[in-house]
Amino acid sequence: MDTDDFIQQQIAFYRQLAGDYNEQVYDREHWESLADTALKPCPHVASCLELASGTGLWTQRLLEYADAITAVDSSPEMHALSVDRIDDPRVTRVTADIFNLDPPGSYDLVFAAFWMSHVPMERFESFWAQIAASLKPNGHILIVDSHTSGPGGGGDNRQLTDGREFNIIKVNHDLTELAERLNALGWDVEVKPVTGNTYSVFGKLH
Repeated sequence: MDTDDFIQQQIAFYRQLAGDYNEQVYDREHWESLADTALKPCPHVASCLELASGTGLWTQRLLEYADAITAVDSSPEMHALSVDRIDDPRVTRVTADIFNLDPPGSYDLVFAAFWMSHVPMERFESFWAQIAASLKPNGHILIVDSHTSGPGGGGDNRQLTDGREFNIIKVNHDLTELAERLNALGWDVEVKPVTGNTYSVFGKLH
């Protein structure tokens, strides 16, 4: 299966998962602790671009740090759940394939939670170039994701509650190598563990 096929299956999977997403991944006590720690370095900004905004869990917290948020997700079903969670005029939702996103503006902060591991290595450089194009001068990035001590991999099989299976992208980054790779692309970032198997990437362009 080529990269484009993986991406299309990934989009289809998360669209179908939307209704069950919170129940499958959301442990409130754990998530609140993670969000508190991960967002600690986040500056207060006028504008934020949130990639893969999902059901709005992080969007809700980001409103403590941003005056306005453009929340991008490929799933209108996820956006509908996000509106149910937080219907706020400071949030503008955009339905788009992130890999083919024409940045709708320039932002002080680009944020993504549990998304970068879904970016295939073949698209790594273009993804980060896209982030760079979305930032205002001296703008910051904050990425939160998970990793394990196992091999990097590139694909993962996921199953819905009804038994349907999808092959999606799942890249396990070594944190030292990730920091070096981003530095080589012109980023000045700190890559560090947050809690458990979660890590964050925070910084800006050189």
